[in-house]
Amino acid sequence: AKAEGDKKADKKKKKEKKPAKLGTLMGVYLPCTQNIMGVILFLRLSYLVGQGGILMTCGIVGLCALTTFLTSLSMSAVATNGRIPGGGSYYMISRALGAEFGIAVGLLFFVGTCLGGSLYILGVVETLQTSIPELNFVHPELSKRVLGAAVTLTITVIIFGGVFIASVLGNIALFGVFVALIAMYAGFFGTNLRVDILSAAAATADNATFAAAAAPAAAAA
Repeated sequence: AKAEGDKKADKKKKKEKKPAKLGTLMGVYLPCTQNIMGVILFLRLSYLVGQGGILMTCGIVGLCALTTFLTSLSMSAVATNGRIPGGGSYYMISRALGAEFGIAVGLLFFVGTCLGGSLYILGVVETLQTSIPELNFVHPELSKRVLGAAVTLTITVIIFGGVFIASVLGNIALFGVFVALIAMYAGFFGTNLRVDILSAAAATADNATFAAAAAPAAAAA
């Protein structure tokens, strides 16, 4: 009887689905890179430099980097204090430092995530409106709201598909970001090279024209 019970228990354990683990690459490095290569870098950094100057922008970026560094140190101290089960940052902080700290940090994390999501959605809408002027089918502000609602609905459907699907689609979007960066640098250096070639060709043409005009005068002399 015990042997049969053990066999049934083993079968149940085998049937139980193991939680999907994304690993270090897809679960840590790529999401962090997605946050770095985001809307602030592409759409707001130039605006920040234009408004505050290079020194002020470097100061703001340095302050943000310092805040992130101190946060990572605190998180590492909490994470290495014992075995951390699944549940995210709120679960880890609430179990390690108490429910009071967990609620305070979890509330701030929730508000920051909501504001960050709205920022990214507005960045997508602004890029679409700039790249495809036909999307401004009515008043620009009303079009922005309609497009924002459509993007939010699309993201909601993707999230309901599961964490793995969202991670894969996020990595595809990150690949597009890298392609955009490569195209930007290639366009910059390619444009400079083209300008140099055209300048050299114009100088050669001017020299040839001057030589052709000076040849009759030199022959008469």
